[in-house]
Amino acid sequence: MYVGKGMHIIGNCMIVRCKSIKPEYLGRTVFDEKKKKVGKIVDIFGNVNTPYAKILIEKRKNKNIILNKDIFLR
Repeated sequence: MYVGKGMHIIGNCMIVRCKSIKPEYLGRTVFDEKKKKVGKIVDIFGNVNTPYAKILIEKRKNKNIILNKDIFLR
């Protein structure tokens, strides 16, 4: 299921602009388009119509490879 697109990286977290997201997705693991694990949803915030999610990123050598990429739930 499509979650959104990675917008910003701050430390070990990424902000994702979501198309639609529900509170029960908190704590769920998210993946990139190649089905590689990106991290976990730790917060949902913003406007109800255009929410954002904060993703705690898995340790990676280059975090910028997931910027502007589509993020999915399995």
